[in-house]
Amino acid sequence: MRVLITGGAGSIGSRLAANLVGSGAEVFSFDVAASPIVPSREFGQVVTRLGSVQDSDAVDLAFATAKPD
Repeated sequence: MRVLITGGAGSIGSRLAANLVGSGAEVFSFDVAASPIVPSREFGQVVTRLGSVQDSDAVDLAFATAKPD
């Protein structure tokens, strides 16, 4: 399963990302800041794309990259 989480660096989003990774999902995070809580991209667990949901081009790119189910 491929999942895109907006707000993935926040308290709820980061915990959701960690739980989804634990269940075997391929997780993509989209937020204005990187999270110190979410397992990092270096470990191949969460792909993080930085950007604002107010930027439609950034949102389109996040969806094009993640291709969530």
